[in-house]
Amino acid sequence: MFFAGWALWMLVHAWVLSAYGLSWKLSAIDSLVSNALLLGCSWLISNSLRYYLPDNNRYSYLLALTGLVALFWMLLSKLVLFMLPDSLSNYAFVPGKTYPIRMAVGVLILGTNTLI
Repeated sequence: MFFAGWALWMLVHAWVLSAYGLSWKLSAIDSLVSNALLLGCSWLISNSLRYYLPDNNRYSYLLALTGLVALFWMLLSKLVLFMLPDSLSNYAFVPGKTYPIRMAVGVLILGTNTLI
């Protein structure tokens, strides 16, 4: 069920990118790369909080952790996507328009994972 949810989210992500004018091939590659890295970051947060649980009133720590990991995810996904061959990475205008949406969704997904 967990991976079915991620697969569904990847399809939605690819659909949104195609609505921004990207071809389905590039949308699928972008979605796969971005969400695989987001899944890895979710696992990183989940694994680190398994061994360390902050005190009851330390929600600022969790918020900062989520924000920093989301920023790391954005930078890493941008780096990986721009390392693609020239025939695939010629869509530089689209990710720039979607960065606010990507960051908001990344924070929401990572924040939900942190609270669970």
